[in-house]
Amino acid sequence: MRTWTYLKQINKRLGSKVLDKTRLNMNTNFVEGFNRSLRRSLPSNVTFKKNMSGRAHAAAHSVNYGPGESILELCSALHCDIPVGSSAYKALKNIQKTDILQKKHKQSVNYKVFRSEKRCKLYKLYEKLSEIIQYEKNMLMKADRGMKSSKSKHEDHPYVKNKKQKKISIRK
Repeated sequence: MRTWTYLKQINKRLGSKVLDKTRLNMNTNFVEGFNRSLRRSLPSNVTFKKNMSGRAHAAAHSVNYGPGESILELCSALHCDIPVGSSAYKALKNIQKTDILQKKHKQSVNYKVFRSEKRCKLYKLYEKLSEIIQYEKNMLMKADRGMKSSKSKHEDHPYVKNKKQKKISIRK
């Protein structure tokens, strides 16, 4: 009897319907992207006492629907529709289109290969440079062996002047 309830609960949490609904949103990239947009809407150096929850919901809406569609839907919900042919409407649609194209480009195979190759090149460059240049203590001082280290005199400052010069005054 107990095993049946356990299986029922597991199926409720991990059933095929639930997994189909959440499969796109359960990775760390989505969470990191949402946290980035949340930090943009709610910066830590400013406190928003009255409208914090609204800003957080607007950030979530923007992540879910895209920046252009989100603004259009929020305006229509507030009964201040943006006219379809206006320049604001065109600009919002252009923002939405750019956002979708960037997402598709970053998810394309060519771009993933490019990122992977670039990462490999940077790792190889780092390994090569770390083999050539190994920092040692006083490395800069060893490079200047030919130069004598002498104390520089700051004669132009008033705190360096001789006591005799300070005592002499020009009173008549």
